[in-house]
Amino acid sequence: MSKVEFEEFLDSALLKVLETGGLESSLDKIALVFSEFFPDSKIWFAEKLGKRVSYITGAGQESFLEAREFELKKNYLLYLENIELTGEEREAFIDFINLIIYIKDDKDES
Repeated sequence: MSKVEFEEFLDSALLKVLETGGLESSLDKIALVFSEFFPDSKIWFAEKLGKRVSYITGAGQESFLEAREFELKKNYLLYLENIELTGEEREAFIDFINLIIYIKDDKDES
């Protein structure tokens, strides 16, 4: 995938996410846009609740390959399966999701 294609994905996802309501619908929209741009891969989001991990939403084609787990802000997790992102792309994508979590998460962290 080229840098231009990846930037188009981020642009498309950002525009669609900003139109949504809360965090769950925003993560759902990210997952759907991701699966459109990367049809052979799978993405899903979860939340760590103590020792448990609770599925939130996801999309994509099951490939039965090992998924990579990435820790996000506020105990959220990102899982990616069957996708190779460069270090720069991965960092930009995680930063993008963390920004959405910051904007859309309505949990009080007091």
